Amino acid sequence: MNGRLKNVSSEVSKIKPTAIIDVDETLWNSSIVMYNTARALGYEFPVPSDWTHWNIFWEYVPKEKMFPVFDAVHSAQNNHPPYLEAEDFLDFMRRNYHVIIASHRDPKYHDELEQWLRENNLQYDEVSTSFDKTELFRRPGVEVVVDDRDETLEIAASNGLLALGLRKPWNRVVEDKIHLFWSLNDIVEYLMSQGVGKNPNRGRLT
Repeated sequence: MNGRLKNVSSEVSKIKPTAIIDVDETLWNSSIVMYNTARALGYEFPVPSDWTHWNIFWEYVPKEKMFPVFDAVHSAQNNHPPYLEAEDFLDFMRRNYHVIIASHRDPKYHDELEQWLRENNLQYDEVSTSFDKTELFRRPGVEVVVDDRDETLEIAASNGLLALGLRKPWNRVVEDKIHLFWSLNDIVEYLMSQGVGKNPNRGRLT
């Protein structure tokens, strides 16, 4: 894999299915930070509520100039809190899954991400930082993917995984075929309705 993945609990994945959980716009509000960063650098940029597709920023900022914006957002993540329900969400997920926190970011910010997770008491088993998190979808035992990007969710679903996401303006295009929710608490309620946390012998979710 092109990136860094730190395994902090090698045994748990043998007894639990695996959940791959995104960071940006899943655990914290990165879009407003990206917007403010791009505007501060002098780029014309729409507000996040007008992002009709995930990679809309390429239409306003050249790729070679957008990557420093990404880096600035990720290097400053420790200055920003997670979503209020993120801690309870990850507590629930880790009780029932081997949790891989997977972020599409330069691996040089791996340590900053782990520090942010620790300082905000966000539970996990592994952390992956790379430029292609979908490589993780082929790992044995992966059952659930939680992400905000429409393309990532579609790839997860095409691999037979349960694809779940928070509703965002940029993923409306897949709302007729992917389970999208208003909050992380809603995702927990959905999983519980499917038997997660209740039946230790449950089968694969769909």
